[in-house]
Amino acid sequence: MAHADEGTSVHESSLLDKGTEPLLHLDPIALPASGGVGHVEDTHERTMMQLGDHTWAELEGIHWTNQEVDRRFTSDLTTPERGWTASLRISHDFGPFEASVLGRVGELESQSSQLGARMAGDRKAYKPARYYEVGLTIGKAKKLSRWKTAWIALTLGHRAWIGKPPIGEDQEASQVMLSIGTTFK
Repeated sequence: MAHADEGTSVHESSLLDKGTEPLLHLDPIALPASGGVGHVEDTHERTMMQLGDHTWAELEGIHWTNQEVDRRFTSDLTTPERGWTASLRISHDFGPFEASVLGRVGELESQSSQLGARMAGDRKAYKPARYYEVGLTIGKAKKLSRWKTAWIALTLGHRAWIGKPPIGEDQEASQVMLSIGTTFK
């Protein structure tokens, strides 16, 4: 029997473990380029529902901005990017592995899209760019100690922009990623 740093034995854990700690989320596709730099969540709401003994559904909504100064004193002219996402994740524990399917819609508004719109004669403050994402995560986690969990996961994801994407984004992007790691406090 293997022992962890706190003297407890290594035992099976789940990516979907509903204990006191948050679920381990492995997003199947990276954030849009503009949405990943300096991103601060203004609002983050998450609701989980157990659909069966080994199945969960999670609804999540996030509103964010990329603001480096005190956001209480900002305006549209000083916010580089802002946006929101709404997602549904359905996860099932099959025993030897867990699988999670993700569907997400989002919107990204940026100063660069504003500049492009103004150059084209459109005086609207922000020009929104909308996208959808779908993904699949298959993985397994092991609890090594009270504060440490190790995982291995394979994620597949696809993003497509509805209309013209923002500067620096491809119209469609897919990604496959093998992830091995640990979490700890």
